[in-house]
Amino acid sequence: MKHSKLVFKVLLSTGLLTYLVLNADTNRILELLGNIWQMGNLIYVLSALLLFALSIFIFAIRWQILLVSYGYNLTLWSLYKYYIIGTFFNNFLPTAIGGDIVRIYKVIQDIKDRDVGFASVMTERITGMAGTLTMTIAALFIMAEQLENNMLFLVATALFFVIGIFFIFIFYPRFTIPLDPVIDRLKILQLGERIHKFVKVMRQNNDNKSVYWKLWITSIAGQILIITMTYLLSLGLSLQITPGYLFLVVPITFLITMLPSINGLGVREGGYVFFLGRIGISKAAALSLSFLVVLVPMLFSLFGGILFLADKKKIKLGEIQNAET
Repeated sequence: MKHSKLVFKVLLSTGLLTYLVLNADTNRILELLGNIWQMGNLIYVLSALLLFALSIFIFAIRWQILLVSYGYNLTLWSLYKYYIIGTFFNNFLPTAIGGDIVRIYKVIQDIKDRDVGFASVMTERITGMAGTLTMTIAALFIMAEQLENNMLFLVATALFFVIGIFFIFIFYPRFTIPLDPVIDRLKILQLGERIHKFVKVMRQNNDNKSVYWKLWITSIAGQILIITMTYLLSLGLSLQITPGYLFLVVPITFLITMLPSINGLGVREGGYVFFLGRIGISKAAALSLSFLVVLVPMLFSLFGGILFLADKKKIKLGEIQNAET
């Protein structure tokens, strides 16, 4: 089953990407990418790389805020390092090992608490998604006239609603009492017991709900840096795109990349071609920008590979695969 899903994702990503490239001017794509060096625009790419590194730092701060609320004060450098290593695994080992699983594994090594380690990463990721979806819903509302239907808006709103319901259940335990017997029946992989442990850790902040507002704000800040990174890359390609328009396109594209694919490959490019084409950007230029948006994080994540090799607490891939299961 796992392999069939992977094959489907690979076929979808490669199929979409091949279709988009074949329908664009491939020579123009190469020309645009080559012009970055020839026109002296490399400074924009380097600046974008710096902004991406800063966005990961903001996300590490978000993670630290949550861990401190649980009573664990890990250094910001440690969490930043784990985030970068996780990014490396996401970009270069997408088949079986996710970056979030690596982060869970690493933080558990430090705090010796599996429940908090798991809950911190999952909660940090959920609040991050909530922040991004906030921007996505606003962008879809603004661009409603340019879309053929409201499907993306409905999907984004539904996801945001589900996250909202999740936090209501966490903050108000009386709502989950009727669900306890159902959860208790989940015996496979001790799932019911683990859900109860996860909820118990989450509820440690019930008297300090301001923590989640801090997480939401840092999520927005991190996304703003990523959008600004995208704008700098567009300048590197000498494209005429206003920052305001990218503040609409990038969050919407994030939603599209949640479709089954290999790290959003193919579907992301389709989103850029569609939305940037609305303002007269050619398919070749849109694909060039999308490729850079992928390339910059991949280049930065190579640093995570170096940190992974240098880490004294070696990561045992077999243990991570078991954790993922």
